Amino acid sequence: MVLRGPLSKITSKIPGMSGMMEAMGGGEGGSDEEISTRLKRLICITDSMTPQELDSDGMLFMRVGKDGKPLGLTKRVYRVAKGSGASVREVEEVLMQHRMMANVAKQMGGKNGMLQAMKGMQGAGAGRGKPTANNPLGLSPSQIAAMRVS
Repeated sequence: MVLRGPLSKITSKIPGMSGMMEAMGGGEGGSDEEISTRLKRLICITDSMTPQELDSDGMLFMRVGKDGKPLGLTKRVYRVAKGSGASVREVEEVLMQHRMMANVAKQMGGKNGMLQAMKGMQGAGAGRGKPTANNPLGLSPSQIAAMRVS
């Protein structure tokens, strides 16, 4: 399947992606050509990474001291920059964005994540009981009593 047309028009049709173009344009809402160039650069950078680097949390690219604090970049960053034709700064930006997205995904998932909380809230409006012939909505006795009082 080949998508044709401006990238902003395509992303505007995907739910939750309408603001992607402004974010990719650096907040200035760059033109489709500028954004397309940045996206191609991102693809070149990720294509220059090994599968191990792509699956990592980004710590492969950081030199870490004995105390666990980052000391600087490893040779991997320079290799990726050279292989992709990008600057070291651009590779650092991609890695930073990757870490931010990984943190968001971590917060959303898991046993106590935001998605689980939203599922709980979604069910809060329903009675959560089993529907029966006398109670087709599955309302709890307290909900039924509250309806009778009003």
